[in-house]
Amino acid sequence: MGSLWSADNRGKIKPPTFEESRSIARQIYATLVNTHAWGRHFSPELPDAVADLLASDTPRALSRALQNALGTAALAGRSKLAPVDFPAPDAPRRGPGFL
Repeated sequence: MGSLWSADNRGKIKPPTFEESRSIARQIYATLVNTHAWGRHFSPELPDAVADLLASDTPRALSRALQNALGTAALAGRSKLAPVDFPAPDAPRRGPGFL
């Protein structure tokens, strides 16, 4: 028998719960601020309001969202992330192009 699996044979992986997603966001945040030189300018703990906001994102999207938000906070001269550092969920996304 070969090692190929059909779609029917694959196991289902359930998505993380709200609390698990918050924990994942905290872990990714800690990794970012602890492994980059610029991380020392930020609070070592991810604020609860931000963890709650990020809990709806997929784990894959968390790192990019956190990096962008850290840049936004840095430009604003803040050492602590806030929900304002993240784009509104209904904000239009810019696609490729010149405009």
